[in-house]
Amino acid sequence: MSAMSELFTVLEEEQPRLFELFPTDQEIDDALERHPSIRRNREPEPAPAVTPFERGMEGSQRAARKWTPEQKAAVADAIRGCAYFLPTFTADDVWDRLPKDFPVTKGLGAALYAAARLGLISATDTTRKSRRTGDHGHGQRLTVWRSL
Repeated sequence: MSAMSELFTVLEEEQPRLFELFPTDQEIDDALERHPSIRRNREPEPAPAVTPFERGMEGSQRAARKWTPEQKAAVADAIRGCAYFLPTFTADDVWDRLPKDFPVTKGLGAALYAAARLGLISATDTTRKSRRTGDHGHGQRLTVWRSL
C-alpha cells in the first residue's frame, strides 16, 4: 500500500471522530437562540455615530462633574445673573461673575447648554472672540447667548 493510500485510509477511519469535536449547524443555531448576544459573523457591533459636538459636550459634562455642589450653584447663579441683566452674553460674562479663584474647567459649556434646554437662554448664530487672557483665554470663539 502506498503512503498516499495509507493516509486516505487513516483519514476515512478518523473522520467521524474529527467532526465530533465541532458543533453541528443545528447546535450552533440553538446556541444563538439561547444567547442572542453571540453573533454568527463575529463582526463587532457598529459604534454609535458621535459628532464632534457630542464628543465636546461629553467632555464638558465630565468637566462639570468636577465642581462641588456649591460651585455648581455659583455657576447657575452666574448664568441666571447674565440672563437677567444682559440681553446677550458669552461665557466670558459668566466667568466675570464668578470668583477669580474659581476652578476653570470646560464644564461651563455644559452648564450653558443645560440653561438653554431649560428655556432660560438660547444660542444665537453669532460668536465673539474671547476677552479672557492667560491659560484659558486663547482667543477662542465663544457662542453668543440670548436671554429669554
